[in-house]
Amino acid sequence: MSRGKKNLTFVIATSDDARIYKFKIPHSVALGGAIFTVLFLSFSFVGSLYYSFLNYRSRDYDRLQGENGRLLSENSQFKAAAGRLEEKLVSLEVISEKLRRMSGLERQPEANVGVGGRTSGLPISMSSGDRIDYIGDRVGDLEAEFRQLNDFYQRQNMLMAATPSIAPVRGYTSGSFGFRLDPFSSTKDFHPGIDISSAYGNRIVATADGVVTFASSRPGYGKTVIIDHRFGMSTLFGHMSRIVVRPGQRIKRGEVIGHVGNTGRSTGPHLHYEVRMNDRPLNPMKFLNFRRG
Repeated sequence: MSRGKKNLTFVIATSDDARIYKFKIPHSVALGGAIFTVLFLSFSFVGSLYYSFLNYRSRDYDRLQGENGRLLSENSQFKAAAGRLEEKLVSLEVISEKLRRMSGLERQPEANVGVGGRTSGLPISMSSGDRIDYIGDRVGDLEAEFRQLNDFYQRQNMLMAATPSIAPVRGYTSGSFGFRLDPFSSTKDFHPGIDISSAYGNRIVATADGVVTFASSRPGYGKTVIIDHRFGMSTLFGHMSRIVVRPGQRIKRGEVIGHVGNTGRSTGPHLHYEVRMNDRPLNPMKFLNFRRG
């Protein structure tokens, strides 16, 4: 290739026929072609990069759109679940309030429960994080309330189980509680229980749950069983013909403890029955409904 002042000459020699071909191209044309080629390649390179960038942004946009859709769906599900939890909280609050009124227990100062017509305890504008915090705090309050109620009702159940509530034997009342004429001395004395006339050998049952503290003969009472029912409550069964329990034995209401007899200071087959609170005699008729367990 030779270069003149204004032209560029290209010489091409062939090996087959040894011919030489010459091409003359104006310098301005060659320069323009070179510039065009450089610009073309540059624009092609830049366009390729821009296309790749747009393609990447498109894929990233699609990914973000999918992620956004998933988050919107999860948020919607969360709001629905939170709404259901709030409804259950309101139901539990109503139950707690009813149980508390029945029990007579005072509400804990930190608990803030509204009842009656409320559909949700949360403001509409409350954020998701605040809703979670509120529900968590309220669940904690309800757990404390139900623990207190559970303790109260468990104690009530134990108290009911420890309270004499059934007749200890089949029969009829032949001696009342309080002052009366002594059948042996005909003098006025205090009778700390009641006498229930019954056939000799009839079964005698415990009138409440408890532990046998005495099961032997006792002056005046003959063969006697004493049961401690906790909370200061105890019962005594006297004049028995046979004892079938022993001291330290746990007894359930309605369980047989012995049989009707005529032992001790007695005029005939019957059961002498006492109910005591902190060793103070109470009228057993207040506890009896004459229903066998």
